[in-house]
Amino acid sequence: MTIIFGCGESAGTQSKKVFPIDPKELSFKKGDCFAFPIDSNNYGMAIIFDYQKDEEGLWYSLLYTNYHSDTLLQNPSLTNIYVFGRKITSTLNEKGYEILLDGEYVSDSLIKVEKHFKYISNVSLNGQIAKLGGYGAATDFQTFLNSLRFALKQRSSDKKEDNLIKLLFPKNSEGYYPLVDFTK
Repeated sequence: MTIIFGCGESAGTQSKKVFPIDPKELSFKKGDCFAFPIDSNNYGMAIIFDYQKDEEGLWYSLLYTNYHSDTLLQNPSLTNIYVFGRKITSTLNEKGYEILLDGEYVSDSLIKVEKHFKYISNVSLNGQIAKLGGYGAATDFQTFLNSLRFALKQRSSDKKEDNLIKLLFPKNSEGYYPLVDFTK
């Protein structure tokens, strides 16, 4: 049995039995980019980082990005895309820290709902550099958006702001890392 913990979790809090995945079960792959509606006028973007299977089914981890637009993204330029993350002190790394990327596990059934998530393209993530940090789990779209809002507020200097668009452009840039740093 494998037990997986997110940042700040301890033994017994979120442990589930993880099952092997037959590649034929996967509808999507690491690096697949998806647009999703932030509100009635704007879209955001998330990127599949990983996947796992437990007793509740198949889950894809989506990395949050700072992307937003009022038009549906067709082919993202990686130049101005940043992913959410955090620096964690590490004596195992010569830099003295690791950057762990934050996101949300979403159920296979949720990510397949095209009105919520629309496939855009794929970026090549480097698994040696990119590592998963904090995450939650969402089986419905509103939970996913609430989790995004919470993650944005954590990186904002204005913790009371509730507008997702305004939160995507924080005054405090700590916690945002260029996507190109994690590609091959």
